[in-house]
Amino acid sequence: MTDPGHADTVHGIEDPLRGKLVDGRYRIMNRLGEGGMGLVYEARHEVLGTPLAIKVLRSDAAKDAEALERLKREAMSASAIGSKHIVDVRDFGRLPDGSPYVVMEKIDGTDLYNAIRAGRFDWPRAKHVARQIAEALAAAHERGIVHRDLKPENVLLTTQGERDDFVKIVDFGIAKIAGTEKITQAGRVMGTPEYMAPEQCSGHAVDHRADVYALGVLIFEMVTRQLPFRNKDLMELLRMQIRDRPPDVSSKVPEDADLPARLDWLVHRCLAKDRAERFQTMHELVRALDDLEADEALVGADSSAEVEAHAPIPTPREVSPPQRKAPLMWAAAFAVLAMVGGVSFGLWMLEPEAAGETLAAVDPAPPAAAAPLDEPAPDPAPLPAAAAEAPALLTLESDPPGARVYRDEGLIGETPLRIVHPEEGERVELVLRAEGYEEHRAVLAAQTGDALRVVLEPLPSRPRQAAPPAEEATEVAPISPRPPRPETRRERPFFNPWDE
Repeated sequence: MTDPGHADTVHGIEDPLRGKLVDGRYRIMNRLGEGGMGLVYEARHEVLGTPLAIKVLRSDAAKDAEALERLKREAMSASAIGSKHIVDVRDFGRLPDGSPYVVMEKIDGTDLYNAIRAGRFDWPRAKHVARQIAEALAAAHERGIVHRDLKPENVLLTTQGERDDFVKIVDFGIAKIAGTEKITQAGRVMGTPEYMAPEQCSGHAVDHRADVYALGVLIFEMVTRQLPFRNKDLMELLRMQIRDRPPDVSSKVPEDADLPARLDWLVHRCLAKDRAERFQTMHELVRALDDLEADEALVGADSSAEVEAHAPIPTPREVSPPQRKAPLMWAAAFAVLAMVGGVSFGLWMLEPEAAGETLAAVDPAPPAAAAPLDEPAPDPAPLPAAAAEAPALLTLESDPPGARVYRDEGLIGETPLRIVHPEEGERVELVLRAEGYEEHRAVLAAQTGDALRVVLEPLPSRPRQAAPPAEEATEVAPISPRPPRPETRRERPFFNPWDE
């Protein structure tokens, strides 16, 4: 990553974007950092004076249709969710040279990766962070969005008022969005192996429960400063994720660690190999986190009948998958690796998605007594899964197509766009913007049909003006290729969303 204190030049050449005014609104100040796909700049709204961060896709990456789609998807996802715990994306556009950019709120803080490196979290702090992550992802899942790459580098800890460790989640670039086209080719997957669910490792379709698995890994890592599964051999790491039982949290902390007695149970349920045995929603996981406070906060203490009776959810079956399933998943993972070939270890793979798959919400199991961890409960009778009713959608089109659509000044996508149909009594105001056309405001209501087509009016022609002097031209030189990345990371005052 480029040092923010020395980011005004690129290989001794003045940064071509520094000081430029983008779209008449955003003044670019300094370069904050860079990553494999692009650069991050500090910026300021020219009228409001609001501090912002702008991601600019590199000129070479901008030619990659998938990279461009990932940038758009990140903007769409963050804007559509609208959670206080997700970094707010304000705008999406293109520089004069055609490089796409995203405008987002500027966050000062550190990421969870560096926070964990600084020291093991005590339980109150770990729970505080985990609960906020779960609430943010619950909001995403309710919008049909699955993050799919939850890891410490994508969780920012900042300060809001008097609240420390205020969570902001970033990087929805490979998010799965219900009702949109997939961005990965069949057999090619993305993610970070240490945090990937078994079905994700084996190339199967994933849903919101893959995020539950990843959050379980984060809880384990915050409390122990270790990963449940770690191996330099990628194939062996995948095998461990698919088949091996994760260690107990209590076995990886000092004996005097002050942890809830049933924390092992909670983490094992998050990390269940069969996603049907995990917490089925983030709301269910939040309730389980809160219920741990009623348990005796000593690892290794005897589980009293009173504590067991208080448990809101029965202990899941042994988290290792049935033997008849594991070989199939392992064979699938091997096949995926064979297709992909040489891939990087940090940013790896994701799944070929199942067409038309929707999120499913399963009613939580009724209260029951929890069995000790070393004596798994017998297999319960299978419960029918109640699939959540998919929301009605309407299609918004424009003439010409490709207009940017905003809701409450937040970008939600480009036309043609499928959005949730307003319910009875609900009124949704949208703004459509396209270069060379008048801004158009559309109001949606329950009475709106399944499709709406908007015809944009061209801007009135203006007298041709003389070209500005050459020294004042706003043409931007192509951004140079990324220099080699240092092998080590260090904590920095600004979180770089491009840092992998």
